[in-house]
Amino acid sequence: MKHQLPLLFSLCLCVLITVSGGCNQVKRPDGMPDIHPTTFTFTQDGAPLADAKVTLISTDGTNVQWPAGGTTDSSGVVKVKTMSQFDGVPAGKFKVTVSKTETEGTNTAVEDSDDPGAKRAVSEVKTYYLVESKFRSVASSPLDVEIKPGKNIETFDVGKAVRELAPVARD
Repeated sequence: MKHQLPLLFSLCLCVLITVSGGCNQVKRPDGMPDIHPTTFTFTQDGAPLADAKVTLISTDGTNVQWPAGGTTDSSGVVKVKTMSQFDGVPAGKFKVTVSKTETEGTNTAVEDSDDPGAKRAVSEVKTYYLVESKFRSVASSPLDVEIKPGKNIETFDVGKAVRELAPVARD
C-alpha cells in the first residue's frame, strides 16, 4: 500500500489539474484584440461609490464590437471586463458612463372595478437615479480614458450625491 500512495497522489493531482484547467477557460472570439488589465475606482462626495454600473464606449471606433464594463464593489472598485467575461479592455480611447439606481415600493394586486372578482396589478414602485445625469450619458459624460498596453488604473469622482426620480415607463 505504501508504494501505491505516490501513484494515487499523482493520479489525483493530474485529474485536478485537468478539470480545473478545462472548466474555467472560455474561448475568446475570433478577431478579439489583446486586452489589458483595467481597474477603476469611483467616489461620490468623497466616499466609495458601491453598486454602480460602469460602461466604456469606444470613441476612436476601434473597439465598438467589444463592449466593456462592470459593477463597482463596496469599495467603489471595478475590474473592467470585456464582453462580461474577459478580464481587461482592448487598447483605445473610451468614454466612461456611470449609473446607479435605487428602487422602492411594491407591486400590489387590487380589485378590478370593471371585472368583479378579478385583480389587477398596481405598481407603487419608484426608481431613483443616484448619480448626476451628465455621468449617465455618453453624450455628456466628462469621463474619458485611454487604455494602454499593460495595467490601467484610474480613479474618477462623480460629484455630489443625487436622488432624482426616474421617469415612469408607459406602455
